[in-house]
Amino acid sequence: MNEFLNLFANSINHLNQEVPGFVSRGRQFLPGIGPYSENEIVELAVNHLLEENLIEEAHIRPNIRIRHELNLTNYLRLNGNGATPDLVYGNNLIEFKLCRPLGSNGQREDTWFKKVFEPNAMSYSTFSDVKKLCNFRDVYDANNEWNLWVIIIGFERQHEDEYPLDLLFPNLFNFVSTNIVNVPIAKFISVSNDLGIRHPFHQVLKLYAFKY
Repeated sequence: MNEFLNLFANSINHLNQEVPGFVSRGRQFLPGIGPYSENEIVELAVNHLLEENLIEEAHIRPNIRIRHELNLTNYLRLNGNGATPDLVYGNNLIEFKLCRPLGSNGQREDTWFKKVFEPNAMSYSTFSDVKKLCNFRDVYDANNEWNLWVIIIGFERQHEDEYPLDLLFPNLFNFVSTNIVNVPIAKFISVSNDLGIRHPFHQVLKLYAFKY
């Protein structure tokens, strides 16, 4: 995972210099990878790694046929319906979550903290994914064939002093996971990558990977 995380960070850095401004519902955002959605960042970065032959086969949000081939048909939402991992890479099941305190215009995104740290497993926060992963492990992966990861994709400004993400990861995230959600973390890895000043507010990439 250390190698993948560094490759993923380098891929995002490359894309940050190449991609045009994100367009959503007729709205044009500033150039750079930061304003893109979570799904688009993951898809662009992983496809770039595949095209450059930097990683072997990976499945981005695998469809039902691929999940069946990988014996992942029992990967379920908390309500019991079928779920789709964000990425299957080797024997790693990976769920991503975007952590972006500031929007493309520099204004605070009101729900960024809740999306990451809300401990209620029925929310759409990171801990919904944590419980989803751990339920699959506990019920359907008795032989521990899969490595389970949550990766936070964070963006901040250079010399950030208002929302410094390193003060929240891993300490606050680990506290919530261990003491409130009651799921201890097995391993933590982080990577930081300076993206330059192409975007005025999404200038530093922070990747925080938690293994369960």
